[in-house]
Amino acid sequence: MVSARVRLLATAALLAGAGLMSHPGVLLAGWAGILVPIAVIARRTGQHLLFLLGAFAPIAGILLVLWGVWIGAPPGQPVGSDPSGGLLYASLISSRLLFIGGTLQLSFITIEREHLAATLARWGMKGDALIIVLSAVTLVSEARQRAGQVVAARKARGLHTPTVLGHARHLASLLVPIFVWCLRSATQRATNWHQRRLIEKAGTGADSTERYSATANSSLMTCSLAWLMLAVFLRWRT
Repeated sequence: MVSARVRLLATAALLAGAGLMSHPGVLLAGWAGILVPIAVIARRTGQHLLFLLGAFAPIAGILLVLWGVWIGAPPGQPVGSDPSGGLLYASLISSRLLFIGGTLQLSFITIEREHLAATLARWGMKGDALIIVLSAVTLVSEARQRAGQVVAARKARGLHTPTVLGHARHLASLLVPIFVWCLRSATQRATNWHQRRLIEKAGTGADSTERYSATANSSLMTCSLAWLMLAVFLRWRT
């Protein structure tokens, strides 16, 4: 397990390096050499793959078509004057989004749920802000569970067909009960937290002894700092 402060510093270094990097190939190599191994070691390859297919791939496709085909030039150039330059610009933005999005995703999903409150507290998040983040994380998992219950109930009544068209046709009937349930759950949760004074107590576990692996800490910081130094060097050289 990585300590909270090392996680925060490594994330900042990786994001800063991605912001400075202007070489799409190096960004892709950094994703493959740093983020993919982290996802594999943390056993989050499935979730990272969902990010790639559900978020990154559509955005990258739109950017490539927009700048390489439709506009046919990078920003500041006449339309249609440099299609290869437009593709290069789209590749840079796409690869940067891949690295930044993957870094943020893995930074959060690799935190065990029982350590989330203490980790956020060690990052300096306290009070209402901490409660909002924790409730959002809880609400997502609970909404997923409720959606499964609604779908199971509709299947039992013969109202749901397991096809793409069937999912689209019954989307409204799925969203309405989930939305109402989320409002009710949020209200009940806020009342319970207020009665138990959980807002004042949130994050107090950050003062306890933190368990982490020195090897994981050193490895992560070495990779993130090496990435940042490489980005600075390439930026300075160009």
